[in-house]
Amino acid sequence: MSKIKKVLALVLAMAMVMAMSISSFAKSGDTDGKIIVTGLAIESTEVTIYKIVSLDSTDNSWKVAAGVTGVDLSTNPVSITPNNIDISKLTSTDTKTTVTGTVEFDGLEEGAYLIIANSKVSENTTYNRMVGVTYKYNTTTGLIEGETARVTAKSSTIDVTKEASTNFVGIGTEVTFTITTVFPSFFTPEGNNIDGTYKIVDTPVGMTLDALVSVKVGSVDITANKDTDYTVSDDLTTVEFTSTYIGSVNAHAGEAVEITYKGTVTDGDTYTNNAQAFKDNTGIGNDDIPTHYTGTIEFTKYGDDVVTGDDGTVTSGTKLVGAEFTVKEVMGDVTEKTLYFVATGDGIYKQVVSGTEGAVNQVVVASTGDNKGTVSLTYMEAGTYKITEVVAPDGYKVDSTPKEVVIEGSETENVTVTGYMTDTKLASLPSTGGIGTTIFTVVGCLIMIAAAAMFFVSRRRTEK
Repeated sequence: MSKIKKVLALVLAMAMVMAMSISSFAKSGDTDGKIIVTGLAIESTEVTIYKIVSLDSTDNSWKVAAGVTGVDLSTNPVSITPNNIDISKLTSTDTKTTVTGTVEFDGLEEGAYLIIANSKVSENTTYNRMVGVTYKYNTTTGLIEGETARVTAKSSTIDVTKEASTNFVGIGTEVTFTITTVFPSFFTPEGNNIDGTYKIVDTPVGMTLDALVSVKVGSVDITANKDTDYTVSDDLTTVEFTSTYIGSVNAHAGEAVEITYKGTVTDGDTYTNNAQAFKDNTGIGNDDIPTHYTGTIEFTKYGDDVVTGDDGTVTSGTKLVGAEFTVKEVMGDVTEKTLYFVATGDGIYKQVVSGTEGAVNQVVVASTGDNKGTVSLTYMEAGTYKITEVVAPDGYKVDSTPKEVVIEGSETENVTVTGYMTDTKLASLPSTGGIGTTIFTVVGCLIMIAAAAMFFVSRRRTEK
């Protein structure tokens, strides 16, 4: 009997230990958590909290709200990436509006909360997404206790930034453009603006837009969701987010927006590109591409008396007028593209696209002035060019061998490269070494004259 009592006592002791162990993980209270948000702009700012992690009392485990991603429950406290959370799948826990720069939420259950702040009066102000954790573990008892989460909001003004893949351009240069901005808030003093619109408009001048490369909001690439999350105008200048994507709960407010596309430069005189964001058809930020640079080729025609220095630079020589050239850009091992130009002065040309009014594919050197004998070609992109003479100056022989000129691009300044070609006078062509044909021509003429004279003399004698 005594053995039975001992066994029962042991079982009871084990049950008590297990009960104590279970209680050590139980939470000590339901509503003693608190969140204090500071750093809010001194204006009408609405702050909403969403419970995204809660304690399941049935098994004392942390649970993530349905549809929420970006939460790591293995850490203490939980680790949360707020920008990965889709607010449209959540139900708000509480909302408060402040004009003092601080807002407090009391009586909260232990857990973790997503905090969204939106200005109701400033369209250009957004806040970072925040997280408040309202629990901690008591180091003595092991119990979960309510905690006060103190969070500092960080506001920013909506700006639009435009960047180009290269600042060195010429006619035909393909440029990749990246527009970055921030998704605005659609709260109004009366609440959510469910009929709001948001679009980003690009204004290309002196260029064509060729392709939309990507559209990203936050950490999500939505490029493939065209016509569902956003629409694109036929000329690619406008990306507008759909009302469905904007939603009615400000799900994307404060998220980074990045739009990337490609374009081609077509006019060096007017080339520029401006991007502007519009909320409800009101501009909320714009930016232009940075200062850009281009290349120029200066090519001179000399006679055969040209003298060069050790570095190959011409030191003296007769500059010739009347020479004409074609210019081709080397596009690959075997491909060459004929270039077209419009004259803007004596021997001065700007490159244009084929079909431009007044465009020619042969350029002529300057006939007078300091640039006599030189042709200047502007709006040339980085690359290799072949210049071929097609018309020689009077009294000179055409040099049909192409001359290569290479332009190395620069992101900080315009680049000018020079080149030259010499022609040989027709009168100074080398002799073949013989006595020529002149003497034979003279002798032949004399023989013919003598033969004619003898013919007439012989005929007169016969007649007598």
